[in-house]
Amino acid sequence: MSPAARILFFLPLLLLPAVVPAQQAPRQLDAEDMAKLRRNVEASKVRAAEAQRQAVLARQQEELRRREEELASIEDDDYEEDAPAPTSGGGFAGLLDTFTSTFNSEMAKKQQADEQQRRFLDTVRREAEAVARQRERELERERLAQERQRLERLAQQQRQQAAAAQAAQLPRAPAAGTTRGNTTSPSPAPSQAAADRDEALRANVAAERQRQQLAREQQAANAEKQRAAHEQVGAEHRRVEEQQRQATQQQVVRHEQNVLGSFRGAAITCIGGGKDVLYLRSSMPPRTGCNVRFEARCPGTATGNGVHFSQANYIGASCGMGDNIRIGPMNCAAEQVLVRMIEADCG
Repeated sequence: MSPAARILFFLPLLLLPAVVPAQQAPRQLDAEDMAKLRRNVEASKVRAAEAQRQAVLARQQEELRRREEELASIEDDDYEEDAPAPTSGGGFAGLLDTFTSTFNSEMAKKQQADEQQRRFLDTVRREAEAVARQRERELERERLAQERQRLERLAQQQRQQAAAAQAAQLPRAPAAGTTRGNTTSPSPAPSQAAADRDEALRANVAAERQRQQLAREQQAANAEKQRAAHEQVGAEHRRVEEQQRQATQQQVVRHEQNVLGSFRGAAITCIGGGKDVLYLRSSMPPRTGCNVRFEARCPGTATGNGVHFSQANYIGASCGMGDNIRIGPMNCAAEQVLVRMIEADCG
């Protein structure tokens, strides 16, 4: 074996002691590894908290279905949420799918309720319009009947006047003792003919005045009926609008009661939010988009003397899911903080 070959043969053996200690030395974690490890730990916490929140939400929805709309008052008792149990969920993607599915389901329920209310209001509006049209047809029939009666009275008066004028123009019978040799026939006395014409004229004038009086009375009656019909239609429209307003208000009140009654919340810390700064973790509300107010307090603090905070367009809260709602520093640990919703405005 040549010297060069011997050197190549023994070279790995010479380097082996230096390589083996390097492989056996513990690997030092750099800043990126530490950040990745912290993210994994926090993600596990978030998954466990979200799984617990979904379980609580499922129980709440089942309770609301049994109670339906019997919830008329809000209990102000404090609620302390149990610590979330660790779960082996399907990862962040599965958690996000569950959250999205629940949100879409609630939006579908809201759209269905809005559609039912719209159909109810359309039915009420159509009924009011049908009543108004029926009333207008009745008024038109009454007006036509009265006009027909007026025309019949006028035709009768004209027939009577024509009969009177014809009777006045007929020749009178010759007086007794008149000889046939007379060349001229007797005619009505001029004074009698004038009296008949005056009587017929007075009858015509009286009939015309009566017709005009009847026409004025008929016009006044029609005007009064039209005014009454317009008032009735206006009253019906106001009644429908009031029903719509009351139905909308009742629906808003139901939404507010459901949001208040279904709230479950606790205090947590969030990554990057500060070690001593607490944030809200809550269940997803059955109605999103309401303006809400909360109170957080430590044990021993009287109700009403805690920390008050609020959120507009509330959709639920957690670190990275829903709203990031800041509570602030508290004088007790996060797991001891009692959180309650004190007001919900869904109007």
